[in-house]
Amino acid sequence: MTTKQRYCIMLRMLFYKGKDARTAYLKSTNVFGSFGDNCAWYAKKLPSEPEQIFLHNNVYVCADVRFITHDVINSMLLNNGRYPEFARQPENTNNFIGKIEVFDDCVIGAGSTIMYNTKIGPNAIVAAGSVVTKDVPEGEIWGGAPAKRIGYVNELVKKRMLLNEQAKD
Repeated sequence: MTTKQRYCIMLRMLFYKGKDARTAYLKSTNVFGSFGDNCAWYAKKLPSEPEQIFLHNNVYVCADVRFITHDVINSMLLNNGRYPEFARQPENTNNFIGKIEVFDDCVIGAGSTIMYNTKIGPNAIVAAGSVVTKDVPEGEIWGGAPAKRIGYVNELVKKRMLLNEQAKD
C-alpha cells in the first residue's frame, strides 16, 4: 500500500460517524493482514504498514492506539559510519518491519502503543496508555511503559460481577 492510498483511507474514515461505520469501511478495504469478525476500530489513524497487522475476532482497538510496525534504527546504523561490520551484512540494508497479531477477544486501551513482532491474547487486555514491547499471554491484563502483567481477565470479570451485584442492592 502506498502512503497516498493510506492517507486516502484515513481521510475517508473521518466522514464515518461512529465505530461501526468506520470498522465496516476498514474491513471492506482489506487494508490489514486480516480483520476478523465482530471487531471495533475506534482509532482514526492507520499504521504505516497495515498489512503487517492481523486482527482476529472480537478485537476492540480504542482511540489513539498506535501500531508501530517498523523502526528506522538500521538506517541510522548504516549511515553513521561507525559500524562497517553491520553495513556489510546484506540483511541489514532495510529498516526492520515486523508483524503484530491480536488474537480473539482482546481490548487494546486508548493511547496504547504496540510494537512490532508482538502478539496479544487471546482473551487479553492492554490497559490505556501502555507500551507493549513483548507478547501478552492469554488471559492477562498488561499495563505500563513498558507494559507488564498487572492482572488477570478472570479476576476482572469476578470484580465486575461483584460490583454489578452491589449496584442492585
